[in-house]
Amino acid sequence: MLHLLLAILLFSAAFVAGCETTWVKAGATEQKFYTDSAECLAICGQASGSRGCRTNFSDVYQRCMKGRGYRPQ
Repeated sequence: MLHLLLAILLFSAAFVAGCETTWVKAGATEQKFYTDSAECLAICGQASGSRGCRTNFSDVYQRCMKGRGYRPQ
């Protein structure tokens, strides 16, 4: 389980680093952001199936992050 969480967090960091959008939330720590981002990526991955969380499903990720109180900057 720890390996899965670590893999998700690393993927999340790579995904976020490759995106132009910066997500901000007042009072959120960096750790909280990465946890929330990883969970939203997992949700997006479930929605997209074998296609992965790509352009067609990025709205799933964005809605998830907005639902957690983050805003794109």
